[in-house]
Amino acid sequence: MSERRGSQIIWAAVLIIGGVLLLVFNYGLLQAYEPLAQWIAAGAMSLAGVGFLLSVTRTPAAWWRLIPAWTLLALAVMVLLSTVEQAGGPLVAAVLFWGLGLAFGHIYLRARNDNWWAILPGGFLVVLGVVIALSGRVQSLQVLGAVLFGGLGLVFLLLAFVGGTWRHWWALVPGSILLLFGFFVLSGGGRAGAISLRWWPLLAIAAGLLIGWRALRAPPAPKMEVNRAPALRSESVASAAQPATAGASIQVLSDPNE
Repeated sequence: MSERRGSQIIWAAVLIIGGVLLLVFNYGLLQAYEPLAQWIAAGAMSLAGVGFLLSVTRTPAAWWRLIPAWTLLALAVMVLLSTVEQAGGPLVAAVLFWGLGLAFGHIYLRARNDNWWAILPGGFLVVLGVVIALSGRVQSLQVLGAVLFGGLGLVFLLLAFVGGTWRHWWALVPGSILLLFGFFVLSGGGRAGAISLRWWPLLAIAAGLLIGWRALRAPPAPKMEVNRAPALRSESVASAAQPATAGASIQVLSDPNE
């Protein structure tokens, strides 16, 4: 059986089993066995998640398996939290976003130079999870909006400075704008917001100064050396161009196929 066909069969089995379990829970058919049924479901999801993680160690090229692995582990934590009365609904829902964020963070750590893109979806999911978790305790939309836009801005800034290289300097622009917008939302559009909108180009100036400073500090690129072919000697050129001397005989070979 090919690896692709095996993966499709595994995904089909996971979806079917997950759908059946959700239907059973939705219709309350296992209420008489709670919380034992929840513990069993959490254990099954944990084993499936660990199985996906182990499969990645055997097949490093199948990095995409990290996403269902961490998703299943997050679902197991959600099921366990649902048994705790003090855990609110927003916190339980936020765990799923944090699990997906951990999945992309794991993908980035496996190959930091090639998988730098995983910082963006991973960071965004973590920020969304924070906002969802805070929504159960914070009623102010201004605070939630500031956390959302400010967190997204911090994700872009993290991308700009991570890895020890300066390849992602462009991330400073959206990161600075989102941070400023988060401050504007937090200020409620009052006097502080008006001042920030007036002076926000200072962020662009600061980013330009930082980029220029890094460019001046960078060592100059080495010059490319071009290897030239050695010139032909005049004697060999002259002898090649000299016509045949008088008296020289030219023998024409016959074609052996004739």
